[in-house]
Amino acid sequence: MKRAFEALGYEVTMISGPGRKRKQLIRQLKKEYTAGKQYDFVYAWAPTAPTLIGRNNKLYPILDLDFFRWGKQEGIRIGLFYGDVHWRFDHYRRSLGWAKYAVTLPLFWYDWIIYTRFIDHLFLPSLKMRKKLPTHWPENRMSRLLPGCNLPILPSNERESSQSEGLSLFYVGGILPPLYDLRLMTSTILEMDSVKLTICCREEEWKSARHAYGKLDPQKIRIVHAYGEQLEAFYAQADVFGLFWEPYPYLNITMPVKVFESMTHGLPIITTAGTVAAEFIEKLPDG
Repeated sequence: MKRAFEALGYEVTMISGPGRKRKQLIRQLKKEYTAGKQYDFVYAWAPTAPTLIGRNNKLYPILDLDFFRWGKQEGIRIGLFYGDVHWRFDHYRRSLGWAKYAVTLPLFWYDWIIYTRFIDHLFLPSLKMRKKLPTHWPENRMSRLLPGCNLPILPSNERESSQSEGLSLFYVGGILPPLYDLRLMTSTILEMDSVKLTICCREEEWKSARHAYGKLDPQKIRIVHAYGEQLEAFYAQADVFGLFWEPYPYLNITMPVKVFESMTHGLPIITTAGTVAAEFIEKLPDG
């Protein structure tokens, strides 16, 4: 995103990292603003957890929200990418249990109330998501903004060919039913000849979900745990990106980042019909 803004000719001031670092950067920004430096707008990304208890906000829980208040007060337009509404679905409550859900729910509402007061424009990965927003948001202050991703380290024309005969599928992401239910994909792979699947997920998540998938043939389905640059090797070995789950309402309104990540690696995609991802892929030009 930073490179994209710079390519358009903007000078970008980044405010990111742990709370202490962000506090210093915000202080410096305000100092420069007071000295006469102008800012056209603020672009922010809403965290997936409530702001007040976010991983980077333990010592500075209201730092970001207070920055929004300051920006609004100074007349600086603020845009927010609101990419996650898990908390509006039953699967979020079930995954946490009633006790944790009772704590996080009002904190999500607090964030939303702050957004309605200080955010000028809301960006959503899919406009279908507006149906699940907590309250009404004016359509003239809302736009679709597809997720971005980093370019691959290995160009697609240098990817490895499959090491064995047949088709090699790759999936990376969540695996916990009912939201990310890959049992349709795994059962299909097990019934097909000359097709293999590599699933990359968090180790802790696999420990929680493995009972749901039963016994998987390790010769056909491989489970790995990797992230960041480690994923490059698996993308390089794959022929197709497998992105089909059991249908679930949340997947009908949101756009997975992995759609774009797999596209940058030159992989065709198999996905579940009726989802936002499927609608987007179907509209892509051939080739």
